[in-house]
Amino acid sequence: MKILIVEDQENLAKLIKNGLENEGFTADYILDGESAQRRIEMRDHDYDLVILDVMLPKKTGTEICKVEVLLARVKALLRRPKTVLPPMLTAKDILLNPVTKQVFRKKQEIQLTLKEFALLEYFIRHPNQVLNREQILANLWDFAFDSFSNVVDVHITNLRKKIGDTGGTLLKTVYGVGYKLEA
Repeated sequence: MKILIVEDQENLAKLIKNGLENEGFTADYILDGESAQRRIEMRDHDYDLVILDVMLPKKTGTEICKVEVLLARVKALLRRPKTVLPPMLTAKDILLNPVTKQVFRKKQEIQLTLKEFALLEYFIRHPNQVLNREQILANLWDFAFDSFSNVVDVHITNLRKKIGDTGGTLLKTVYGVGYKLEA
């Protein structure tokens, strides 16, 4: 889940962002109402949730809530079916538990960082789909991240080592495009 925090006190915004990221979420923060409204209007599909302070400089949180895009997003979220996530996600011989943040391969637990876990979960939730670096960055890193960085490639390499896929038979490289998980 990707969350936008709109809070004018930067220390509090950073504290909320860090707390959410420690729980496995991806979060961005904005410090004023006008910038928040522009971000919501331009990038409304990038965020699953907006945490919005009411007292903001330039435009209040109440004024932002009157934006049609935000209201349409809330209504769309409310229409989603009440589905329960499966307790375990699987891909070949990998078991991933989103609740406990545990990963097993061949019944052996694998220790992953939160970012590696999120990356593997993202691939398992999108099996056999080619995911490009921009999609991965947009869903797992914050908005300000440099898209020209090789951070995705580095995390893929580290993840492959930890899950014993150094040959890339499970997490395949699709040259010139991105990566896909063979399920």
